[in-house]
Amino acid sequence: MATLLTLREAGIQLPAAAICLSPWTDLAQTGESTKTKATADPVISGELTNVCSNYYLGPDGDRYSPFVSPLYADLAGLPPLLILVGTAEIILDDSTRLAVRIKEAGGKVDLIVADEMIHVWPLFAGIIPEGQEGIELIGAFIRKYLI
Repeated sequence: MATLLTLREAGIQLPAAAICLSPWTDLAQTGESTKTKATADPVISGELTNVCSNYYLGPDGDRYSPFVSPLYADLAGLPPLLILVGTAEIILDDSTRLAVRIKEAGGKVDLIVADEMIHVWPLFAGIIPEGQEGIELIGAFIRKYLI
């Protein structure tokens, strides 16, 4: 998301479409899922998000900066987006709120919320059937906008 925003601000042609796998769009961690799902996902936890945000920004960094937390950006003029996220993710609300904000800005977004799936679940395509289903959803989205 930050790359799309940077390209748009620089006046560089945006891609025809974009895909976000479990995007972390709110480093301020204001979503309810940061509390309710802090230990639900074996891939990413509340402790890990705190450590990562501190490494990325330092202790005094602006967690609401649009290029750090795209949830707080002007989201107008972006290409169609596919967002895939799981219900077991600590950053679930980052995706659901992002989808709402994109629609409010007049954008096109397909939000797929997979029941009981963990962070970046399509990457587990060779291990779980839901991962393969995620890859197939990505393929269909790409074909819709690029072929």
